[in-house]
Amino acid sequence: MEKLLKSAEILAVGAHPDDVDLGCAGTLAKMAEAGHAVGVIDLTAGEMGTRGDKETRLKEAEASAEILGLAFRACFFMPDTLLEKTPENEKILVEAIRTVRPRILMTPLGFDT
Repeated sequence: MEKLLKSAEILAVGAHPDDVDLGCAGTLAKMAEAGHAVGVIDLTAGEMGTRGDKETRLKEAEASAEILGLAFRACFFMPDTLLEKTPENEKILVEAIRTVRPRILMTPLGFDT
């Protein structure tokens, strides 16, 4: 999955390929069905996870994009389990948000309990 970004009204960002699906897929599907352009950015390919290898997870993400009716789904291939708040990572994400120009931005909570 490439980093092909398009304009979208709604953008959801997750660390791993299934995070957005587990967190808000129903909402995204309903928004896409209602005619809104919806995009997803996966920051990593989830290569360190226990839910399949990198290739499997990317194929599942592509299938999910089709099922949800997304305008695009992109993977930034940042290193899994090593995501850090660095100026470089912030710049990458800010540039992506500026490219997509969403009206609604959906992100995970800043903490996990």
